[in-house]
Amino acid sequence: RKQLHADTGRALERLFPQRLDDLAATLGYHFERAEDHGRAADYLARAAERAKATFANTEAIGFYESAIRETEHVLQANDASEQRQKAFHLHEDLGDLFALVGEQERARAIFQRGFDFLSKIDIVRGARLYRKIGLSHSVQRHFGASEEALANAERILDEGAANPDPPWWEEKLQIQLERMQLFYWQGMVSEIRQVADRCSVSIDQNGSPTQQTRFLKQLALALLMESRFRPTVECIELAGRAARASEKIPDLCER
Repeated sequence: RKQLHADTGRALERLFPQRLDDLAATLGYHFERAEDHGRAADYLARAAERAKATFANTEAIGFYESAIRETEHVLQANDASEQRQKAFHLHEDLGDLFALVGEQERARAIFQRGFDFLSKIDIVRGARLYRKIGLSHSVQRHFGASEEALANAERILDEGAANPDPPWWEEKLQIQLERMQLFYWQGMVSEIRQVADRCSVSIDQNGSPTQQTRFLKQLALALLMESRFRPTVECIELAGRAARASEKIPDLCER
């Protein structure tokens, strides 16, 4: 039976090389049954991405979970860095999907498992996982747990800040934006101002257009809250700057 599935999978690869993405779920099924764990993991991951792109989230979750199981088999035989990176990305993508559909506890559990596949030098990825754990807590209004996760994310980055590169700065600034959002939900305007004062120069120098827009928008909202929703001149000015900054964002969905 295993050989039959293996032969079927290889025949599909040979006959339809231009349709491998379309056939990813079928190929993943056959190679999973054939216990060809490497091929199965790759095709199941592709099937998960395809399902997620069409908002078939339940199917995508199933494909991701199957891909992770197959990857675990691969790691038992080959614990190479490349395989660990694949395992990390599968866990992060599945965690993102759980968070998207509101399964926050499952999202945090999967993100936590992702740390098992990181090396000590993967500081940006580690910080990103902590940030996403913090965001998941924030969605559920677990503000203390959220702040703790964000603090862990920033600590990891700062410990490896000898030569900050663009990915480092992107993550550093994203943490500050999440912290501003966390304070906003708690009505802590003075704390938002403190974060803004600390990172405004870095946002201008190193932030992406999306981050610059979000920074200005969140600061404007904080001032609006402070004025009891009677917009001040400063608030209106910040909102205008945010609108102008958003014009530089290439992806319309992010504006």
